[in-house]
Amino acid sequence: MLDFYYIDDGDLTPEYPDESNYIGGITLQQYDLIRELIIFAKSEFIKFSFFEDFRITLNQVEILYDFSQKHLLSPNKFTVEKTKAYKNLCELFCKSIKRKKGVICFVD
Repeated sequence: MLDFYYIDDGDLTPEYPDESNYIGGITLQQYDLIRELIIFAKSEFIKFSFFEDFRITLNQVEILYDFSQKHLLSPNKFTVEKTKAYKNLCELFCKSIKRKKGVICFVD
C-alpha cells in the first residue's frame, strides 16, 4: 500500500508519517493501472513511485489532479478497475487541494 498524508510545503520531511494527517492510499494493483499518470509525472519531473517514499508539493498535486481529471473525462474506454483507480487517486488529490497542502507518501 502507498499511503498518502497531508504535509505543508514548508515543513521538513518527517522520517515517519503522522497518522493524524492520513488521507488514504492506493494498492500496487491500482498503481499499475495509472501508468499514464506515472509517465506524465516523470515528464514533469514529479516523483511518483510505489517502491519508495516521496513528497509532492501542492502545486504538483494540482498538476497531477488536473491530468487525472482530464484523463478520466477523455473518450477512452477504461476498464472498471482502471476508472476506479483514477477516481480514488483524484479523491486523494482533491482532499489535499482543499486543505491547501502538499502530499507525502510512505510505502508500507
